[in-house]
Amino acid sequence: MRGPPTLFLALELPPALGQALAPLLRQLAAIDPEVRPARAEGLHLTLRFLGPVELEAQAGIELVASRVAQENAAFRLGFQGLGTFPEGTHPRVIWAAVGEGQSEVGRLAEVLAGRLAGEGWRPEPRPFRAHCTLARLPERLSARSRAAVAEFCDRGGAEGPLLMRAETLALLKSVSVPGGPNRYPRLASWRFQQA
Repeated sequence: MRGPPTLFLALELPPALGQALAPLLRQLAAIDPEVRPARAEGLHLTLRFLGPVELEAQAGIELVASRVAQENAAFRLGFQGLGTFPEGTHPRVIWAAVGEGQSEVGRLAEVLAGRLAGEGWRPEPRPFRAHCTLARLPERLSARSRAAVAEFCDRGGAEGPLLMRAETLALLKSVSVPGGPNRYPRLASWRFQQA
């Protein structure tokens, strides 16, 4: 029997931004067969990871998310530059950094964390860092591939910032795909106030 689904609250990237990042995803895939780039159509910025969620708890999450969306305005969001988790010689994740809109994203994540804590959800132990995951790396990567990853990150990704308008908050489900990147179907979404 399968356990409860893994859920998280996020900002989804629009299809045009996914298409703009697709060449970077292809470049990452060419570095090493073990590098797992994200799906362009599934790119997102996680605001609050929830983990496995029982069905009866989902309604409370949706109520919190709905209220937070109603209380916050849509905003511009830009991605520029690349980074890794952890930093150093053995990264496991490559991500696109948030430039414009970073303070709005941080405030939104903080509000969600506070409201969810009020509903009994444990705080996330790691500090929030706004980013969009582009690829996951295997634990063991050849020295040549590690050097190629470092060079890729040093180049900084796309030229100029990639901009979007963050208009909706979404509840997404993480679905494992054997041998490939996860899929993230949307379970619900709520529009921010429109300026």
